[in-house]
Amino acid sequence: MSNENNPTDTDQSFAEALAQSFQQDELEIGQLVTGTIMAVHGDIALVAVGGKSEAGMDRTELGELRREREALRGAYDNAVPVEGKVTGRNKGGYDVSIAGLRAFCPMSQIDLGFPRNVDAYLGKTFLFRITELADDLASLVISRAQVLKDEREAAAGAAWSRIAVGAEIEGTVKSIRDFGVFVDLGGVDGMVHISELSHRVGVRPSQVVKIGDSVRAKVLEADRGKGRIALSMKALEPDPWTEVAGRFPSGATFDGTVARKTEFGVFVELLPGVDGLIHVSQLPPGMKLD
Repeated sequence: MSNENNPTDTDQSFAEALAQSFQQDELEIGQLVTGTIMAVHGDIALVAVGGKSEAGMDRTELGELRREREALRGAYDNAVPVEGKVTGRNKGGYDVSIAGLRAFCPMSQIDLGFPRNVDAYLGKTFLFRITELADDLASLVISRAQVLKDEREAAAGAAWSRIAVGAEIEGTVKSIRDFGVFVDLGGVDGMVHISELSHRVGVRPSQVVKIGDSVRAKVLEADRGKGRIALSMKALEPDPWTEVAGRFPSGATFDGTVARKTEFGVFVELLPGVDGLIHVSQLPPGMKLD
């Protein structure tokens, strides 16, 4: 029979990683440590950092440290992101230096998804949200994923404020499917259905755009509740049929490209989006459709 008060394997793993992160080792040059001020003599403060003797610190640095610590408490209380540099990695996460303190970021909180390359973050500086802060600042747990989530939600809100039916909007092609194209609008995605990509008939989405292309489209539908945005690139193209009467009068001859064949004739592309039909009865003698 299971005991609900027993910690799970995940809890134990997290606790072990956190303990490992804050475990004191032998002091080395460049190592970040926490300590207790034992005495102040003139311009020198003596700080106990777990070694055999106290460490010395310039007294003028104490005021700055106090201000930084107070700022950390304010950031924690008000959910304000703080800047930190990733200095190391252990079994369960990352060591991060924040205002001279050693913080711990769980592996699951370094990005929105599990990192593909766990060492890619080492040596880099990011914004983090403080999720746990001990009264004595002895332990500091942080999350970058929460900051990224907040930024994504803010970007989505800003994007929706620009989106309305009939609006013309710019975006970047994010992915291509057989049925259409998804466009990143700067925080939210919209879809251009294959029928709204171009006036041309029978073309595949990959023949019209490629991933990374900047495109401009008209908003056909915007439903924030359902998270759905329908776009049209075709709506911003000139209507090719306005040129047909002037360029292809009855009885005139012209060149064209065979677009497709059917059992009843051949479709010839006159202009992008305009096809003409040569009925099977009008084909040259001996010409076959297969």
